[in-house]
Amino acid sequence: GVYGVVALIVKMDDIGVHLAARRGSGVQALGRGMVKAMPVVMDALAKVGTAAMLWVGGGIIVHGLHEFHVPVIPGLVEAIGHAAGTLPGVGAVTGWIAMAACSAVVGAIVGGVLAAAVHQLHRFKKH
Repeated sequence: GVYGVVALIVKMDDIGVHLAARRGSGVQALGRGMVKAMPVVMDALAKVGTAAMLWVGGGIIVHGLHEFHVPVIPGLVEAIGHAAGTLPGVGAVTGWIAMAACSAVVGAIVGGVLAAAVHQLHRFKKH
């Protein structure tokens, strides 16, 4: 299913161009709409993909720190998730969102530090 959705996204503009060239104003309008929607779809996918990578990468780091017996950050993430999870009726959702957001923050911080370090390394190599 995932590969099918990806294939449709990749070919959406081609399908739209094909439909826009067909007879029938409704089909043509659908095709033009698909082509015009592609920049919006790609922008949304970029943002969602970036957030997902930060969340997943941060989660891997948080779990890795726990496995390496560095409990401060994993403990903080868990405490925040637990605190958010105490809301009546929606606690499971808010707890999960809080832990995901904390993992994304960890991912952004570690990624930012690594990006800055690589940038500085390249500047050092040039000189």
